[in-house]
Parts: sequence; C-alpha cells; structure tokens
Amino acid sequence: MNLDIRSFADAGNYPKERLVINVLRDTDIGEYAVLCSPVGSDGNPTPGGKIAYWFPDGDVKAGDIVVLYTTESRII
Repeated sequence: MNLDIRSFADAGNYPKERLVINVLRDTDIGEYAVLCSPVGSDGNPTPGGKIAYWFPDGDVKAGDIVVLYTTESRII
C-alpha cells in the first residue's frame, strides 16, 4: 500500500470537509480515486451510484500529505 487515510475531517461541513492522506511510498497519485457513497441506516455504504474523484497524474513522495477538500484538492 502506498497511501494511508489519515483522517476525514469536518465531515458534513462542506467548506471545510476534507480527506487527509499520508503518502507511504513514492507513487503516481493519478493511479488512485476516491469514491463517496451514502450511508444506510445500518451505518454501512449503500449500493448504487457513487460520486468519484480521480486524482490527476502527478508524482508524490513518501512523507507527503495529500488533502482532498469537498470543493478542491491540493498536494502539500
């Protein structure tokens, strides 16, 4: 595994909501996508259509942090 989800911060607060990902090994971030799924009453993801964000091609290095905001993304 090259990436590790560090946190999902400010969930539901869309201007601040973000997924924080640690880069464990040098990789092309463009090989990864994030899927967003509604949660059912049992707390599990529901089947059906998903919202997807595919990262643009770009090299990231071990130790980098990738932050994906609900409204934008940045590689720090």
